[in-house]
Amino acid sequence: MSYGTFIKFHHTIELYNKVETISPAGQKVHTLSYVDTIPCFAQWSNSYALNNPYIANIEQLDIFIPKDYLRFLNYDIRVKNIKDRYGEVIEGSYYEVTGIEKKMQFTGKLNHAKVSLKRVIENGP
Repeated sequence: MSYGTFIKFHHTIELYNKVETISPAGQKVHTLSYVDTIPCFAQWSNSYALNNPYIANIEQLDIFIPKDYLRFLNYDIRVKNIKDRYGEVIEGSYYEVTGIEKKMQFTGKLNHAKVSLKRVIENGP
């Protein structure tokens, strides 16, 4: 059992904080700062097509994270570089958090969290 669960966390993800600043011209500028790399188990959830004004395939992921890393989770982080156990990048795009579900053991203690992610489409509608 890894991290007290029956889930094998053989993927890793990089977490980034999204910080909004104001440029000298008065425009909002978003910068991403690296937070940490954490273990997870990633699986594709689904995807859907966006037809207006162009066609895009917006992918969604579900990742499972051990309870020891829940302190990093919030809705302002971005996820990038999902890697397998050998360090090879499976997906290098940025993803945003759309849902956080905490899961419990049979004893009622916190066990892990399921985090829903959606690919970030910049300059989209």
